[in-house]
Amino acid sequence: MAISTQQEEGIRRRTFRWATAAVFSAASIGLCFACHAKTRMLEHNGELETRRAALHSGLDDDTTDMMLFSRRLDLEADETNVLEFASKSQDNATLGSTTSSGTVSNETQTSAPIIAGLSAATIADIQEEGSAQYIAYQWLLADPNLNTFDQRALRSRFAMATLYHATRGDTWTLNNNWLSYNHSVCQWYSSLDDERIPFIFPGFESPCYDRDSDYLQNLVLADQNMKGTLPEEISLMTGLSSIFLNNNSLAGSVPFSWVNLSSLIHLSLNNNHLQGTIHSDLFSLTNLQRLDLSFNAIQGTLPTEIGRAEKLVALVLEAHQLVSPLPSELGSATNLQYLNMGNGHRIEFRKATSKTPQRLFTEIGRLTKLRTFLVPYTYMFERGLPEELFDLTSLNWLDLKGAGALNSELPTSIGRLTNLVSLELTHNSFIGNIPSELALLTNLADFNAEFCDFTGKIPSEVATMTNLRKFLLCYNLLSGSIPEQLGSLTALDDLHLCRNDFTGHIATTLGLLTELTHLDLKGNFLSGQVPPALGQLNTSEAVLEIQGNELTGVVPPGVCDTFSRIFADCVSEVECGCCTSFEMLPMIVACGGQ
Repeated sequence: MAISTQQEEGIRRRTFRWATAAVFSAASIGLCFACHAKTRMLEHNGELETRRAALHSGLDDDTTDMMLFSRRLDLEADETNVLEFASKSQDNATLGSTTSSGTVSNETQTSAPIIAGLSAATIADIQEEGSAQYIAYQWLLADPNLNTFDQRALRSRFAMATLYHATRGDTWTLNNNWLSYNHSVCQWYSSLDDERIPFIFPGFESPCYDRDSDYLQNLVLADQNMKGTLPEEISLMTGLSSIFLNNNSLAGSVPFSWVNLSSLIHLSLNNNHLQGTIHSDLFSLTNLQRLDLSFNAIQGTLPTEIGRAEKLVALVLEAHQLVSPLPSELGSATNLQYLNMGNGHRIEFRKATSKTPQRLFTEIGRLTKLRTFLVPYTYMFERGLPEELFDLTSLNWLDLKGAGALNSELPTSIGRLTNLVSLELTHNSFIGNIPSELALLTNLADFNAEFCDFTGKIPSEVATMTNLRKFLLCYNLLSGSIPEQLGSLTALDDLHLCRNDFTGHIATTLGLLTELTHLDLKGNFLSGQVPPALGQLNTSEAVLEIQGNELTGVVPPGVCDTFSRIFADCVSEVECGCCTSFEMLPMIVACGGQ
């Protein structure tokens, strides 16, 4: 297929743009002769590309030669324009300075010698009329205080102005003082000024090291209705330690130049529309402690360079679109305390086969400081929970719901995680009983093992777990009687034992659970009467569900007075003045209703 005139013109214009950028870099140090060599090199490379394309497209030599002859004429004309432009840029350096009266020439400025350290791409963007960089640079040149700023301040003001225009700052939720010549960038609106927006980390009191300076430390613009793309010019503010741009509508990718932010400690871009991949060099930022890219459309794989992140404490990639495999080098990030990779695509472990040890499991065992491990709905443990997982004895929160544990037992080594406060196991397919070693988790407050296919009885040893607030075991295959020992769990808010195969009477000791707000016993084979002891609860907002059993007798009035809602089978076997009957689904009435 032949190269169209429009395509050739596009190539020529892009070539000219980068040649122009190169000239500006050279002009600032008096090396304009580099322009000629640069243009000739581009011309040579362009001819090679054109000939390759022509050969591939089946063009004859005469047609190709005519195309290249025309192209050479265009490039020679462009080279003349570039050289003239470079000459003018030296004059513009003078025009860009302030006069004795402090005013700036109103002639449009497009050269960039007043700011050192700009990349060729930024310089090229400054030349593109209408770009965020162009508008920001013109704003900077018009500043009546221009001659009072050092290079660091100039870079900060230019970078922040570029961010404003690149993300439609005029439509932000709040933009007080932004682009004001009378205020330092540290006095421009920041989410740190908004008491409505809470932050996890203490110590974020000011955007800057000094409120009256232009040396930005914390770029915090959460929940600001920012739209557009992230500019690479943010990397000019090398003193940044924190970037929080979460909960906006930012698109595009994280600029590669941000890997130069060597002072960066926190990078939080969650809840945007970002795409692209995770730059491997991000993990070369030796001070990085927190990286949150969750709830975006980030793709690709987690780079093996994660192992370099020696100071990384929190890695949050929830609702990701990463693909398998996860690198075993993750285990080298030994300071990691919070790892959340849940609710994303199916992921698995690299170098894990049925014949070889799952290396990442071994490596994960090295993360001895890990306190939070969240991998829900990732199906990563389809071969069962690895023993190395239970080496993470510092864990406070372990979320394995939907992690794909198929046809395997819950290991007895679960009892080693004695610091656990929350354990989520729901939506897995375990076989066997709940191990009695679970009772060793005496700090556990929340335990959810619904939809897990557990069989056997509830171990009586759970009576020692006196810090439990939630004990959720609905939708399993548990049998036997409800243990009397559950009455020792006096801190319980929620006790869910529904849709199992429990038999016998409702344990009267459940009346000792005076803090209960929800007792769910529906869908079992419980018999006998509702014990009056259930009327001892302290709350008036509690819910009782006992439908779908084989109960008989009368629901005691004291129980009606205690629970605000009761679900029950009000058929001939049961009399309940505060319940109504149900067929497929229960009906809810306030206690005391008919």
